[in-house]
Amino acid sequence: MSWDEINAALGHTVLLLERLAAHSRVRLSRGKRLMPCGSASKLCVGSEVLELCGSAAQGVDLRRFNAALTAWLECVAETAAHDARRGCNGEWGSDDKTASTISVANYA
Repeated sequence: MSWDEINAALGHTVLLLERLAAHSRVRLSRGKRLMPCGSASKLCVGSEVLELCGSAAQGVDLRRFNAALTAWLECVAETAAHDARRGCNGEWGSDDKTASTISVANYA
């Protein structure tokens, strides 16, 4: 799968999550803020801006990319928990309440 496809998919998910969180009036923890910008979407955690995109040509800082993916998953979990507390029984996925992690290993 190319970085163009990954970046586009992440951009769509950031936009969807940002709209869901705004509609539900979710206040994300740790000063997180979703910044949908198409295939160059970002996520702010406090004063740090994390890019949710990569490029094979320019290389990827995997530490920062993994931090961005983990923060994005935290946003998903917070939005789902907020809606569950409000009685919204949408199809959010598993009932596992443990913290989720995600990372990208070195690729060839």
